[in-house]
Amino acid sequence: MQHEFIEKILSVLLLTGIFFVLPGQVPSTQAAILPSGIPVGGVVAAFVPPTPLCPVAHTIVASFNGAPIALTMAHGSQLYPFYNLVKPGTFILGTYLPAPVPCAVPYLIYPIAQVGTSA
Repeated sequence: MQHEFIEKILSVLLLTGIFFVLPGQVPSTQAAILPSGIPVGGVVAAFVPPTPLCPVAHTIVASFNGAPIALTMAHGSQLYPFYNLVKPGTFILGTYLPAPVPCAVPYLIYPIAQVGTSA
């Protein structure tokens, strides 16, 4: 009888040890890593096509923080539905990268990291 009691205690200790060791061994699930950037949201005020002074087409956004901002699509930018960055009055929400695109205009143009638009 004492032998069975020791076997039960050892099996409980073994199972308890497995439960304490396993969480460190199981890979955790995490959300996909998205491009980092500065959050931006607002209403498209105007679309500026490429010009000789600035060969980069860009969108002027009246952002929710009060200051207008110029954004452009760049290599690696992610655009989500409804893909409407050119129509004034469209709402946008996304992120942009802090390094401005070189252009000969009196304001800075930032590349979009990711953005979604309203219809």
